[in-house]
Amino acid sequence: MNISLAGAASQVQSQVATTQAAEDALRNTPAGRKLLNAAQEFEAHLISSWWQEAEKDLDDRSGGALGSGLDGLKGFAMNAVAMGIVGAGGIGIARMIFRCLEPALRRNLPQINDAKDAGQIP
Repeated sequence: MNISLAGAASQVQSQVATTQAAEDALRNTPAGRKLLNAAQEFEAHLISSWWQEAEKDLDDRSGGALGSGLDGLKGFAMNAVAMGIVGAGGIGIARMIFRCLEPALRRNLPQINDAKDAGQIP
């Protein structure tokens, strides 16, 4: 029984490595990079929105509010920190979006490449 369990574990590791290699190869295509960037921007925007709502709630409870100039600057800072969080791996939303849309991207990749070759898209 241990031999078959070890064999199954080896098969799973091999499949994970193959899947990861295929995903990495797709991320290195222009369309894959574009999808990943969009997913990361979405995750950063979501994190920033959550953070701004939490800050707003804290400001409401404390009765204090910053001026509109400081609010705007604070929003830029929150967006920058959120992009940093996503750049360091994020909370997994961008990866989940990429993996969910990966099959569609794989199906359309030949069409995307053909359109680029024909000069229809940059």
